Amino acid sequence: MVFQNIHFVQPLPNWKLGVEYENIRGLRSRELAWQFLRRNPAYRSDYEAWKTVYEEAPLQAKEIEINLCEKYGIATRPGDLRPNLGLANPHFFVPSPFFTVEDKRVTPVVLTRWPSPDRPQKYNRVPEVPEEPCIDIRMYAHSPFSYQQKQLKKIFDSFVNLAEESRRQIDDTYIEYLRILDGVHIGATIKEIANHLGQKTDFKDNLYNRYSKKKKRAVQIMECDYVKIANNYTRR
Repeated sequence: MVFQNIHFVQPLPNWKLGVEYENIRGLRSRELAWQFLRRNPAYRSDYEAWKTVYEEAPLQAKEIEINLCEKYGIATRPGDLRPNLGLANPHFFVPSPFFTVEDKRVTPVVLTRWPSPDRPQKYNRVPEVPEEPCIDIRMYAHSPFSYQQKQLKKIFDSFVNLAEESRRQIDDTYIEYLRILDGVHIGATIKEIANHLGQKTDFKDNLYNRYSKKKKRAVQIMECDYVKIANNYTRR
């Protein structure tokens, strides 16, 4: 087992510099979940203790690893030597471990009925995950082909733009949580974090209260809810 790989080692970023978090954007669900777990002090401590045992008694360490994987929801199979199964080094940005939840590709929700004055629009989830985004054309089955092309292009463009905007907003939220955790890690107070990350137009009391809640949520994700991110089917 290798504990160091210079290509993947990454110390925690400077929480004040948003540019250092741009590599968070576009991560798969399990990779994003890993960014929270690798910041968990309990996981870091458990990993270092396990690594010490591994270096002295590998057979004993295997049983400890299985127990720790169960504790943190990490997938492992006894005797399986494939990478990314089992504990991962928290000093590594990637590769991330696999989690016991399924890491599926996105299942698109597509518009299957265009809105009209007498009926609302309707969305259906695609039952099987396609390799590429798709649009259901049944609602235009009896329309001229040129009209079908025009309407489907309009829907597709709207779908792509909406998905990209939603993804940006979600990424912004998670990045802010990670910056809060990194600030707390080096001893920054919630007031310092709020003053740096918050909107300058907010009243100070409201700003501090809002970031206190965000800190609480960030810690909750780091300690347990990262598994919900790993099980988020809306991320590739």
